[in-house]
Amino acid sequence: MASFLFKLIVSLTLILSFIVLELRQVTEAAIFLPQPKFSLTTILPSSSSVLQNYFTGEIAQNNATNSNSDENWIIKDLKTNKILRFGIRLETYPVSYKDEISNEYKGFCTVFAQELKKSLETEFDIRKIELTQISIKNFSQGQDKNPRYQGVENKEVHIECGANTIPFEGEFTSLDKVEFSSPFLETKIKLLIPKKNIGKLTQKPSEFKVGVIEATTTKKRLTSAFQYKLITYKNKRKAIEDLKENKINAYASDGILLRGILNELEKQENGKYILLPEKENLSITSTFYPELYGLAFQKGNEEFKRIVNDTLKKKIIKEEIKKLEDKIRLWQSKKPQINWLNETQINIANYCDEILESMENNE
Repeated sequence: MASFLFKLIVSLTLILSFIVLELRQVTEAAIFLPQPKFSLTTILPSSSSVLQNYFTGEIAQNNATNSNSDENWIIKDLKTNKILRFGIRLETYPVSYKDEISNEYKGFCTVFAQELKKSLETEFDIRKIELTQISIKNFSQGQDKNPRYQGVENKEVHIECGANTIPFEGEFTSLDKVEFSSPFLETKIKLLIPKKNIGKLTQKPSEFKVGVIEATTTKKRLTSAFQYKLITYKNKRKAIEDLKENKINAYASDGILLRGILNELEKQENGKYILLPEKENLSITSTFYPELYGLAFQKGNEEFKRIVNDTLKKKIIKEEIKKLEDKIRLWQSKKPQINWLNETQINIANYCDEILESMENNE
């Protein structure tokens, strides 16, 4: 009885905290997972500024200077060579990927690349800019290094597009040459987990193995938040193979990407896997961690940045973004596959949802 009252008091305290902060989502993870090992002073470099920027539609950027970059060199290079070198990440369906049958680039990034080319041609009265799409692979070369951006840092590409979460200020100290566009999509970090492993989440957390891609914001944020044993991978293919073979208990990534993986797995083993949290607007980490996607390019290119952000406002691009958002809404509208919460937890979760819905309706 005492344990029940303690848990209830803790849960109600969290609810009241969320109301005061006027957060838009609630971390369902705090209800069904072991208590995270973070505090507001340790989870973020500057929690107050991050929250303020989040609610004003902005995101913190790394303020380190880029002494090695020529100011506006991208525009100068485009005017001279008339070639737009556009980097696209593979295997991040539905944002950017390569169709295995047609071998063609697909997704949001391909459409954006074409529209950015048109914007540049119009802006500078250039007759034609050749579009070169360069595949960007995500592989690890160091603890704090994010190799997907090496093409941007080394000027091999003018811009890189994919499922790139805009990092918080200071989150990746190695990205001193890189900045991001305005965010175009928000998702949440989730777990892809076999249903049989759900019960293991609370048994021995330190022995619960969660696969994660090295040098990603997902790994950074899970390391800060939870006590699970993180197993790092260079690519998702190997991680999914190990998940199938029970070498890891779950795989963590962005929800929109995991939905695509789950759809493929269900073709092979329908009903075996599930995403946690099940509700699309909730994360396994914290509401302080919005996963906002942006396009990456080298710092010191303000003119190019303006054109990129203006292109994001184009009608055709807004329609592409809406397609991604519609996918999320479709997944969110689906009834949860299993009921794994006990009655008390369900009541608390439903109460939180009602509060959040009323807050959004009053905005």
